[in-house]
Amino acid sequence: MPLPAKTERRLAQNASIAAREEELQRKQAAIDAAQAYIQSQVAKKIRLERGAIAAAEGRKATLLLPSAR
Repeated sequence: MPLPAKTERRLAQNASIAAREEELQRKQAAIDAAQAYIQSQVAKKIRLERGAIAAAEGRKATLLLPSAR
């Protein structure tokens, strides 16, 4: 026995909404992964820069303080 047209339309709409929600969830997961990658890269660069700054400051300190040699 076929479903009434109104019920078929509602089922089609629900399926369409579910597909859109699924696509949005996939896109959000991709965005979250990209953000996590970017944050890890920024943290890595900050660690490297801090090390370089500390080394440069150490060299300056040894040049400025003759007793530190």
